[in-house]
Amino acid sequence: MSASDKSRIPVGKFGWLILVAVVAAPTAFFLLVTPQEPDAPPASPVAKRPLTKLEAVGLRDYRDWDGLPEIFAVWADKAHWEKDRTRFAYWNPANRSYSYFFEARRTAKGYRFREIPEPRDETFTWYPEASEDVPLRLFVPKSGALAVSLSRPDGGTLSRPPPQKVDVQLDAPKLEPAAPKRP
Repeated sequence: MSASDKSRIPVGKFGWLILVAVVAAPTAFFLLVTPQEPDAPPASPVAKRPLTKLEAVGLRDYRDWDGLPEIFAVWADKAHWEKDRTRFAYWNPANRSYSYFFEARRTAKGYRFREIPEPRDETFTWYPEASEDVPLRLFVPKSGALAVSLSRPDGGTLSRPPPQKVDVQLDAPKLEPAAPKRP
């Protein structure tokens, strides 16, 4: 081996040196040239916006429901309250139907509302005396409690006559097996 062979760098090591120089040089340049930002002050807490009228009574802020709390307050005395809760439907102007359904709850601060699916209780019905132009329909019981809680304009009460018993006799038809079909 000659002296010049000992001073040479092997090809593999030379490749690594080139790679380190190619990666390190731009990184070092970027770190030196990029200005350092001063420490930013801590972020101030975001100021909360005041609740809207609907959010204050438990509903989402939805334009179709703008008058709901006030209109319900007018009709609340006609509602059937059970454990300080009642259900009702509200007019949907887009669908032109009563397709928004709510549960109202009486509290010390007033009424609170929550959206519910359409009530399907067989023992309740929609308030029968409401006119067509009323923007809500109350959900009231079909029997006894309805007659007690609602009165007619002429002073009478809504009530149903007692059910009448009717004797019905049915002659049972004779059933015979069907004859099998032949091909």
